Amino acid sequence: MEQKILDGLKRELAVKAKNGLDFIGAAAIIWIGIGWVWTLSFSSYNKSVFTFIIGGFMLPLAWMMSLALILLAVWLFMSYQKRKTQTA
Repeated sequence: MEQKILDGLKRELAVKAKNGLDFIGAAAIIWIGIGWVWTLSFSSYNKSVFTFIIGGFMLPLAWMMSLALILLAVWLFMSYQKRKTQTA
């Protein structure tokens, strides 16, 4: 197998393996926020409203996390390529 094809398959697998990681991280942060809201001494109605508001941050937070993961992956790939060319 050609090295170019193998490198392409490695990159594709790395991208596919990270699918959903941003939503899992965002969900963990959201659930921590919801847990914190329900420890407050407000009425149940107010806690429900705050829970709804916090839940609205799920999608934007996941998008921000995916952007951060993409930038991190690109940075790591570029630094790997730089090290690879320096040793060759």
